[in-house]
Amino acid sequence: MGYATGAATTTSPDLTVTSTTVNLSAKYPYLSAGYNNTREWNRTSTAVAPNGTLRVAWPAADGIQVTPLTAAGQRSGADTVVKGAKEVGGLVARYSG
Repeated sequence: MGYATGAATTTSPDLTVTSTTVNLSAKYPYLSAGYNNTREWNRTSTAVAPNGTLRVAWPAADGIQVTPLTAAGQRSGADTVVKGAKEVGGLVARYSG
């Protein structure tokens, strides 16, 4: 097994951090009781489709909510709810246009 050493880190001037506010269709409990009742952050997952649209999955009381967003970060439709699901993970956004 080899290890890389002395790797240079570069930044791209084309990257910009943006923030978007989206109204959610259900309450998002961002903290929950974890191991030994210690508070921990709930997991969210974001996936980008080849056409630039986004899907954001997050836990709610009724299951996992998946919120569709445009490439500009605006809501593009109603949430899909995976009822009974508790864990967010493995989200893949596809585009069939």
